Amino acid sequence: MVGVAPDPGWFQNFYVTSPACYCDPCQLRNPLISPLFASDATLSAMPATVLLTCEFDQLRPQSEDWAHRLVQNGVPTLVKCVPGTAHGFSLSDEGSDPVKVKEGIDFLVEGPRNYLVK
Repeated sequence: MVGVAPDPGWFQNFYVTSPACYCDPCQLRNPLISPLFASDATLSAMPATVLLTCEFDQLRPQSEDWAHRLVQNGVPTLVKCVPGTAHGFSLSDEGSDPVKVKEGIDFLVEGPRNYLVK
């Protein structure tokens, strides 16, 4: 439901502690699981980054922190938060606002053009 962020532990429980998880729960701070925990040296070597977040996404604060660290480490970074949306908004037909989906997709298309087309 748009406008309601999941319980703070929902993503961790779903993605990390489920039997189908890709990682062991003790690896939550592994930078290969979450780039937020990468070293400054690793972050400074990353390519220009275009990051789209959603207003009602439990992962948004971590995504914004990661973007801030990229900028601090000299990585050209564009960030956009689409208001009134939840995680996966562009993938769901049910309840998705086509205008917001287009806004997000346009940002993802135009953002790389700022870095790749000179």
